[in-house]
Parts: sequence; structure tokens; C-alpha cells
Amino acid sequence: MLNLRFVLLLCLIAAAPFAAQDRPVTIRVGMLLDGKGGVQRNATIVVQGSKIQAITPNASNPTYDLRALTVMPGMIDTHVHINWHFGKDGRY
Repeated sequence: MLNLRFVLLLCLIAAAPFAAQDRPVTIRVGMLLDGKGGVQRNATIVVQGSKIQAITPNASNPTYDLRALTVMPGMIDTHVHINWHFGKDGRY
């Protein structure tokens, strides 16, 4: 009987992460840069699994409250040297 209870407990513990993934994660941000030149202030990002499902106006009860931060799309190289000039041979 003890083994059966132990197995049931393990099954419940193993299933817990899968149940938690069903709920969307909401992230409230102070400023959202959309990557196309647009800016949204006080926006809420809704993430379901690994995908952004929606961007909405400020929602109540966010999962994460990051109002003091700015969010921008990933994979954007913002490191530039504006005063660098290269010659025709591609060298600095």
C-alpha cells in the first residue's frame, strides 16, 4: 500500500509542471518598442507557452510587473560606432 501511495505522489508531482504551463504569463512594462519604430507605453505582454499571444493595454494583476523597464525585440544589434568610417577596401 505504501508503494502505491508513493507512485501516486510521484505522478502528481510529475504532472504539476504541465498544469502550470497552461496559464498565460502577463508582463507589464513601462515602454514597449515594437521593432518597427512604434512605441507603446504601459503595455502588457501576454505569453502562452513560448509565444507572445497578445500585447494589450495595462492589465490588472500581471504575473511580472516591470513598469520601470523597457522591452524591445530580441536579435537587434544596438551596438554601433557612428563615428567609424571604412575605406573602399573595407578597412578602418
